This record gives sequence, C-alpha cells and structure tokens, in this order.
Amino acid sequence: MVSMGSEIWAPVIKKIIAGIVAIIVVLVALEAVLYFIKIESPGGGSSHLSAPTLKTVGENGITTDTTPLLDWNYDSNVYYYEIQVSDNDIEFTNPIINTTSYSSSYICSTLSPGTYYWRVRAVGYDTNYGSWAYWYFIIESTAPLATISENADTYVVHHEWSYGGSRWTYDTQIPKIAYEYFRNKPRVSYYSEYVDNPVDDNWMENLAHNFVEEARKKGWG
Repeated sequence: MVSMGSEIWAPVIKKIIAGIVAIIVVLVALEAVLYFIKIESPGGGSSHLSAPTLKTVGENGITTDTTPLLDWNYDSNVYYYEIQVSDNDIEFTNPIINTTSYSSSYICSTLSPGTYYWRVRAVGYDTNYGSWAYWYFIIESTAPLATISENADTYVVHHEWSYGGSRWTYDTQIPKIAYEYFRNKPRVSYYSEYVDNPVDDNWMENLAHNFVEEARKKGWG
C-alpha cells in the first residue's frame, strides 16, 4: 500500500517542483527586465551619461552681463546637473560657484568683470556621474560713467567704473583756457598737434603715475 501511494504521488510532486522552478525563473527574468527598464528608459536614469553640450555665453563668449546665464542641452535621462564656475583657475581647485540644477540652465550670482571658466556634468537617477563639459566666458566692463562740473578755472570730469570687484574713480581737471584753445582749433586728419603740444604733458604724467601706483598697491605686475 505504501509503495502504491508513493507511485501515485511522485508525478504530482515532480509537477509541483517543476512549477516552482518555472516561477522562480520567471521572477528572475522579470526582475532583470525591470532593472533594465529602470536604468535605460527615458526619465529613469542611465548608466551611460554623455557630457552635456554647453552653449556659448553672450556673443562669442563675451558679455557685459554680470549675472550671466549658463545654458546647455537637456537630457531626459539626467536626474540633475552639477555646475562649477572658477575665476582664472582651469583646475577648479577652489570654484567660486559650486552648485546643482535640476534644469538645463543656471543664472550666476553677481560676478566682477574678468575671465571665468565653467563646467557641467550630469548625474543619473542611479547616481552615476557623466563626464565634465568645459567652457569659458569673459565679462567686460561697461563704459565708465563720467560727469562734468566746473569751477572758476577748470572743468572737472569725474570718471567712475567697476573692475576686479572694486569701484574705481578718477577726477580729471582740464584748464578752461586749454579747453577753449583746442576746442576752437580747426580739426586736422593727423593728431600731431595734440600729441606734441605740451599743454597736457603734466596731466598725462599725473594720470600715468596714478595708474602705476594703484597697480603697485594691488600687486599687479
């Protein structure tokens, strides 16, 4: 009786074991499919992130905007971007901006005129990092602001501008007699009269001296 019962149940047990094995195989395959959907489908992140294509700042990399827009191409596989900006340091050892953005652009905080390097890299949903993309931009100073006043003998021209994170001023005093002399002279195609005339020699010497002294104080060679 025992032998007959074992023979009856043996095929059933084999079918049950085969069914369990089949279910395990299906579950493993399903897990693999779900994994690849997660890392490869749009919006789900990617293990192979390309370096973003950076767009030129301003016109040919030159702008007068002190809060420039940094812009690059959008990739739906990216979770967010890392952005770094450095002033005259292409190694980015101490970036002045080190931030992230969930969009494909970033507006810089106020920067002084000068040359800057910037780079961006993508970070995927699986925390995989793409390669850095590098570019640069130059912020040029706007034209100096000038105001004119006068006293009894001179016209005073007040110049004011920004450079290197500082506000600069310089006052020029022009003798009225010299101004009227040159103002009323007929214009010529060559400028030897203005270059050779000694009336502005002291003014030019004083201007050059002030610039040299300021450069020395700032440590500019």
